[in-house]
Order: sequence, then C-alpha cells, then structure tokens
Amino acid sequence: MRIVFVGCGAVGGYFGARLLQSGEDVSFIARNRQLAALQSQGLTVKSIAGDAKLTDIQAMQTPKAGFKADIIFVTVKTFQLAEALPAIKSMLAPHTRVIPLLNGICAAKNLMEGGVPKQNILGGLAKIIAKVSEPGVVSHTGATPHITLGLFKDSEASEQALLDKLASILKKADISTGISRNIELALWRKYLFVAAWGALACVAKAPVGELRDNPGTRAVLIKLMQEYRSIANSLGVDINQAIVDETLAFIDQLPPESETSMQRDIASQTPSEFDALVTDALNLAREQGIDVPRLSFCHAVLALQLSH
Repeated sequence: MRIVFVGCGAVGGYFGARLLQSGEDVSFIARNRQLAALQSQGLTVKSIAGDAKLTDIQAMQTPKAGFKADIIFVTVKTFQLAEALPAIKSMLAPHTRVIPLLNGICAAKNLMEGGVPKQNILGGLAKIIAKVSEPGVVSHTGATPHITLGLFKDSEASEQALLDKLASILKKADISTGISRNIELALWRKYLFVAAWGALACVAKAPVGELRDNPGTRAVLIKLMQEYRSIANSLGVDINQAIVDETLAFIDQLPPESETSMQRDIASQTPSEFDALVTDALNLAREQGIDVPRLSFCHAVLALQLSH
C-alpha cells in the first residue's frame, strides 16, 4: 500500500516516520526548508516513545507525473489546504482514499469544495503533542500519539474493510489507532480540546500548566469549553458533560510547558489556524443564534492582535 503524507510537519513527520520504521511504502509532499532537510539528512524523531533516525526519505514538492497513491493523509495546517489541493488531486486514482488529519471540523467539506470527490474521502483525526524543533526533526513531548479513523454518516459501508486494513497497518507500526462509529462526534471531541484550549492560551499567552492551575483562567477554560459544547449540540452532535469532563482531565495530564501550535504560530507572527479553530466556531454560533461571550472575547482580542 502506497501511503503519502501531504505535509511533513509534526503530525505527518511523526506518523510517517513510524510507518517507515515498520517497512511501509511512505512518501512525503513537503516544501522549503523541511523538504531540503528531508532530502539531505532524512527525518529524525525525538520522542518519549522512542527516538528514530530515518534516511533515504522519499520527499518531493510536487508529485511526479503518473504518481498515484493508495492512501493520502493530509497533514498540512488548515490554512495550507488550498495550496495543497493540486498535489492531492494529481495523486488520485479511483481507489485512492484521502484522510484529512487536520484541526478543525471543516476539512472534508473543504476538500470536496476544492475538487476532491466525496467518495474518495474518509474521516480521520490525530492526537499528538509535538513540534518541528528544526528542519527535519520532530520532537514528541507529550501524550500517546493516536489516530482515529471513521466513516462519515453517508459513506458506503463497504469502506469499512479498508479502514480495518489501514488500522492494522498503523497498529503494526506501533501507532495507537481506533475506528470510530461516529467520526463526526470524534472530530468535535478533538475540536473541543484543541480549539478551546488554543483560543484561551493565545489570549493569555501562557502554557497549559499556568492556565489550568490558575483558578481564574481554569474557570474561563471550562466556560469556553461549554460554549463549544453548545455549538456542537445545536448542530446535532452529542457532546455531553462527560466528554467535557474527560477533555479537562486530559488537559490536566499534559506536560505543564505544553503549548498549542496556534499559540506558537501567533507568537512567532506566522500564519495560524485562528480561522479554523476560532472564527469558524464563532460563525457557527452566530448562525445557530447561540450566545458565546467568552469565545467572542477571544476572537475579538486575537483578531485585533493579528491585524497588526
């Protein structure tokens, strides 16, 4: 099975490296300094789950003519998806399946609007606390890296066999993997985690340990999570109180120095996933007529910062 990662940042780099270690046929679509590093020195993973150094990496900026993939994991940032679409579409064959592992809840819709056929898209999400510490080097510092796969409600049931096969390949590579019977709910569970934490962390400019240990910011975080929950519920996604409690418990277990990728991007004045994690949620709340004062505040503050 030919597996391609479109994007070789922390997510694509980590999971791609683990698959390479297990002997899978893996290629990367990358660019700029990351591409140069992959081609010249390979891919290094520094991880609490075990380090890896991989050479002879198949990395390219654009796929060669006629190059087709069996599985395409999309692991770019949400704001890079439009730029990645030509590469994704050029690798499509009728049997190719595209699995977005992006933050946010609109990845599949954005792929379809960009010209990827609906029948070629499967659901997925990734959980990992990692970053690219330097070109060609991924540092994994917290949480067990995990991939969740799933069929959307209107997907063909026959796709389940492919998901089972892919899950087996991932597990063989020692990647924690699950198959969700409700991928929409799974995507919202992750969104609740990364978006609420990310929005507050960017406003407070503080790592997760300070946010959760300070009574004031902890209370705001909980209220913010409830607002994201209300948005999901209004759309028919059953984010219940138990899920909120589990998400908060997970946040409490993160290394105290942990920051979100959006937080790092905004701090370094580079493009961020602000729209996917904050603006999209606020727009949904407005469409549903839901009052979200804390989300509105975070959006206003961050929009002002980003306008400078």
